[in-house]
Amino acid sequence: MQRNATSNGRSGESNKRSSSLKQDNDKARVVIMKNYPFFSLVEIDRMPFEEIELRTKSIALADLEQQNQYVQNAFINRTVQTQEEKGGKIYYKFKEPKELFDLEKQTLALFGEVKEEDKNKIDDFLEREKIFNNIFGKEE
Repeated sequence: MQRNATSNGRSGESNKRSSSLKQDNDKARVVIMKNYPFFSLVEIDRMPFEEIELRTKSIALADLEQQNQYVQNAFINRTVQTQEEKGGKIYYKFKEPKELFDLEKQTLALFGEVKEEDKNKIDDFLEREKIFNNIFGKEE
């Protein structure tokens, strides 16, 4: 009889663990279904736990990035509203959006391209760095 009591105790622990895993699995399934509606339940159930875990983390990361975007927007809004006084008149500090963010420049950089004027600046910097290193030696 004692053997059955021990067995039942373990069975209860196993059921609790199993129930907890099922709840965690159900939560992960719901999150994936919400964010990836094109996956069927069968496809989600076939996913290894590691994939579900990674997808869940990627969803959480996307949420964090969205929260960061809200903060960035608020900060940019405050920055754009910045005014300065010149000659007794108040002016906005930034006259055009390019002063804060240059889409063309960022797009070129994304594809590894650089504007000609920026290439010249980079070339000038590299030339000065070479002269500096010749005079003072390379930093290690």
